[in-house]
Amino acid sequence: MLIHTLTLDQTAKRNIAAINFLGYLLLAVVLLFIGTRPNDPVFTDMPLYSAVFKSYQDGKPLEITEDIGFLMLNEFCSQFMEIGGYYFTVACIYILPLFLATKRWFGNQWPYAFAMITFSVSFFAYGTNTIRNGMATSIFMLAISFYDKKWAMVLLMVLSTYFHKSMLLPIAAFTAAIVFPKPRVYLSFWVACIFLSLMFSGYWESLFANLGFGDERTSYLTTKADPKEFRSVGFRWDFLLYSSMGVVAGWYFIFRKNFEDKFYNIFYSTYLMANGFWILVIRANFSDRFSYLSWFMLGTVIIYPVCKETLTSNQNRLVSGMLFSYFAFTYLVNFIYVK
Repeated sequence: MLIHTLTLDQTAKRNIAAINFLGYLLLAVVLLFIGTRPNDPVFTDMPLYSAVFKSYQDGKPLEITEDIGFLMLNEFCSQFMEIGGYYFTVACIYILPLFLATKRWFGNQWPYAFAMITFSVSFFAYGTNTIRNGMATSIFMLAISFYDKKWAMVLLMVLSTYFHKSMLLPIAAFTAAIVFPKPRVYLSFWVACIFLSLMFSGYWESLFANLGFGDERTSYLTTKADPKEFRSVGFRWDFLLYSSMGVVAGWYFIFRKNFEDKFYNIFYSTYLMANGFWILVIRANFSDRFSYLSWFMLGTVIIYPVCKETLTSNQNRLVSGMLFSYFAFTYLVNFIYVK
């Protein structure tokens, strides 16, 4: 993809044909790689999900509890699938909405956006470990791709909350951005959240815990991260640096390159609000699960403008630089830094 983008114009027919072939190849590889993984405890939460699925195979009745959409999926699949088919179905629900959303947004430029999403630091983890949240965020992305068809958008948003209640946060942020579409204000809010988090450590976790996310998510807010369990605890400057990629990209395109797109203003504002919330509770246990309520949008926030318009004379180099840098960062974090 880099070679074609560097050697051919972004909109050239040869380039479009090449990147679309590579995009479909990437889609197939990711589906198979995640969907056919072994049922192994190395994927952390996988034994728990497998146990839930097995309980439905053994005849457990469906109960109306948290994340009812996910439980209904388990109960439905258990009627005629084995565990391997179930996990492939889960992978399809996680990956295909992202593919469809990028196709709706970008047409024949979709492979760039889809690649950016798959290059994200948390993409693999939320397809293999915290799969409820992963499926919910993908359904949300598909929902907002129907911004021009409000009834479909609302139905899919509601469905996303049935898979994971925490989706109420990005939905609330997206709704606020529609009502008050002022990216500059939300950018100021994001910066303010850094200072507020530094100044009032612990206050925000307690405040949002009282508002309630439901079940285990509330305990994450009220329990400090264990230094024995995590490489780094406290105020995560490394996570903040990663989040700032989207903040800087949106600022550059909107305020420096004068990129005018109503939906992008709303999308960027949603990212700023959701990420700002995470910054406030950054010291909480498993705060990465709150960061993902914004991180799932990060790759798209960065690449969206250059997939919609030609903004520079050397845009093919800009796109290739984005792809390479984003992939390199993920590779560094997952394969070098962790060791």
